[in-house]
Amino acid sequence: ATFDEPNHLVRGYMPLVTGDFRFNTGHPPLINMLSAVPLLFIKNIDTSTENYGWKNIDIWQFSHYFLYLSRNNADKLIFYGRLPVLFLSLLLAFLIFKWADEIYGKKAAFFALFLYVFNPIIIASATQITTDLGVTFFIFLSLYLFWKFVKEPTKKRLIFLLIAFGLAQVSKFSAVFLYPVFLLLCLAILIKHKKFLMPFGFIGKIKNLKLKNAASILLFFTLLFAVS
Repeated sequence: ATFDEPNHLVRGYMPLVTGDFRFNTGHPPLINMLSAVPLLFIKNIDTSTENYGWKNIDIWQFSHYFLYLSRNNADKLIFYGRLPVLFLSLLLAFLIFKWADEIYGKKAAFFALFLYVFNPIIIASATQITTDLGVTFFIFLSLYLFWKFVKEPTKKRLIFLLIAFGLAQVSKFSAVFLYPVFLLLCLAILIKHKKFLMPFGFIGKIKNLKLKNAASILLFFTLLFAVS
């Protein structure tokens, strides 16, 4: 295991089996909990809480005990814990290819995929139990769904966008930058196209374009904040 993989695995596994989030103070738990899901299919994992690390909320001590001092098979737990992050990296590769293909065509899509697959940071992050790759996937998915929504605003696309946005927010605190990004994108759309109509009847009935745009933006970000 790398330096902090045991900590990430413990932050994901212990809440799943005990409901206790005492170690989850650094970042939201979603990616860590996804990483720990395969461990639920391994029998007889030692989750003893009768030790110093658990009682004193010392993640370093407890994660070391959990993997290396208990009767658990550390190599097996780390291997299974890495699988969900690897799966998310594959989904991100597919999404990069799909988005590039929709905008620029197959050649550009394969080139984008090539750059992604052979990026040293991606190669490293895709095989580690950390939050970096997971939050990258959900941020990218949010941006892609926002782009799809802008092209054709429908309630269904809005729902998918809000779900992806919410998942990004509970993946890592750095995803909070999506708020100003979406705000700037909306403003750019307003400036360029002079409109940003959303698929809601009461907005469509507003005749004044400025009020309609304002209502659209207000509703959009109200929903975003509600989800997060």
